Amino acid sequence: MNLSRYIRLCFSPVFILMCTACDPCENQVLQEELSPTKTQKAVVFQRQCGALGGTSTQVSVLPTDAKPFAGGNVFGADTNADPSLETSSGGPTSGGPAVTVKWLGEQELQITHDARVRVFQSEEALGGVTITYDAQAQPEPAPEPAAEPKPTDESPKRKRK
Repeated sequence: MNLSRYIRLCFSPVFILMCTACDPCENQVLQEELSPTKTQKAVVFQRQCGALGGTSTQVSVLPTDAKPFAGGNVFGADTNADPSLETSSGGPTSGGPAVTVKWLGEQELQITHDARVRVFQSEEALGGVTITYDAQAQPEPAPEPAAEPKPTDESPKRKRK
């Protein structure tokens, strides 16, 4: 065996391990919802992957004692650079779109999000759990305030002769 092949065989696994262990992303849990029998949970979290990666909101279905350590396993969405869709949780990873989860039964989870977000992952099922989606229509804009009437001279006008 030549030296270069030996070096590649020895250091390739180490290099791969180092690359996978250095996840540049950070997760901030926003909501945890236990299933009715408390055997699993749905976790909504914002995932920020640095200045170039942006912030997204993701959902994972996990055992009750687990935490999300990577991207979501059932849902992921971002704002597609639309600031009107960003949440403002105030934390270091605020900015992803608002997403909520609700268990409809032990094996059925509903995920609600704004219909305007860019969805990049939406699984229909995971581990026996059926996932349904409620994409809320764009909220109605607030009505314009009524214009103040202009003051008028209320004194009667006289006709000139």
